[in-house]
Amino acid sequence: MVGQVYFILVQGFAGQTGSFTFVVEDDGVSCSGTGHVYTIPELYENLPSLVGTDVQVECYAIDGSQNNCDTCRFAILLSGGVDSTNNRSDYWDDLTDFYCYKRSHNWCEANTKVFYFKGNRPTAPFNSRGTAIPAAAVDSATQAKIQAQINAISSKIKACKAAGKTSRFEMVVSNHGQQRVNNANPGGINMLGNDLITPTELTAMMQTLVDSGLTKWMLSSASVLVDRW
Repeated sequence: MVGQVYFILVQGFAGQTGSFTFVVEDDGVSCSGTGHVYTIPELYENLPSLVGTDVQVECYAIDGSQNNCDTCRFAILLSGGVDSTNNRSDYWDDLTDFYCYKRSHNWCEANTKVFYFKGNRPTAPFNSRGTAIPAAAVDSATQAKIQAQINAISSKIKACKAAGKTSRFEMVVSNHGQQRVNNANPGGINMLGNDLITPTELTAMMQTLVDSGLTKWMLSSASVLVDRW
């Protein structure tokens, strides 16, 4: 759009770096490039193989309008952070990337919830992108808050089913978690403090949504796709 200012972030995972080529074209002009144009999710899925290469990335912008959003799409974007020592700046960057992508692809603000560390958006110098996500969309990364959101989404999914609409749910985890050691230490998704969402607990959460009539779902980390609808 003429006169519109767009901000575009290019980010590798952790300490990765690389060159990127951006191509801006009008929708009315046929694409003449031969390379693949990556969406933000595809970019994360293909790291680190893209590091050091030139790629074309799909740009996005949030218009703030709720008129065209799909009220039966739901997302939880999560980064527990554990504590101040383990919480990294790029965890917020990951959440911001996915939040902006969702909001620019018909996901409603009210249904796209971010659970980050202590619930406060970061500030500079730790991270200068704190205001990229509205404060109202951010809450602390505790299991109780996650469960409450799952319950709220469950009620909305039931309404979608009653209306004959397809419902979709996605959970994206940035601060991945701990590996399974044994039955006594099953591992799980890192939360704030020492809490974990264990595989059994995550399965129970997903079952709540499925029992409510969830049609399609996907679980992913910021760099690894776990399951796809």
